[in-house]
Amino acid sequence: GNYMGPDPDAELEEVEPTAEEVIASLETKLADAEDKALRAAAELQNYRRRADRELANARKFGAEKFAKDVIAVADNLRMAISSVSEEEADGDPKLKNMRVGVVMTEKELLGAFEKNSVEQVVPQIGDDFDHNLHQAMTQIETSDIAPGKVAIVMTAAYRLNDRLLKPAMVGVAKAPADDSNSDSDRE
Repeated sequence: GNYMGPDPDAELEEVEPTAEEVIASLETKLADAEDKALRAAAELQNYRRRADRELANARKFGAEKFAKDVIAVADNLRMAISSVSEEEADGDPKLKNMRVGVVMTEKELLGAFEKNSVEQVVPQIGDDFDHNLHQAMTQIETSDIAPGKVAIVMTAAYRLNDRLLKPAMVGVAKAPADDSNSDSDRE
């Protein structure tokens, strides 16, 4: 009856792994560590690429919001200049000075745009309507300009590094309504 349980010394008897088993276990752990290291390196490389791309875009397009806000100023300066012809200004010294000042201000602004990769694109009358660059505000009945071409230019377009910030506002030519060829006049 004096049962003491299993022999405590017997429990401590561990089976030593063989050298082959130790090597196999270490090889498995090494392969796992190498796999994790490769994944971490690939993740870091992807992160660097993404960060470089975002930084390049920030450099290239960071001024976009500011440029869009300032474009309205350029359009208003152009309207002010257009409202008084050079001939009208020549007849009035005060008007002439004011017009010259507004022209100089516009020139400075366009220079600042250029330095910051903002390009002003002014359509010409007779240009093809380009939906990537122009916004049609109206249609103009005319026989002087081919249908579908730009007939009037209200505002210029603006691009930042080839990204359109604001389309040009234009009127597009359409053929005049021709009553002389309607069916009721034919005999």
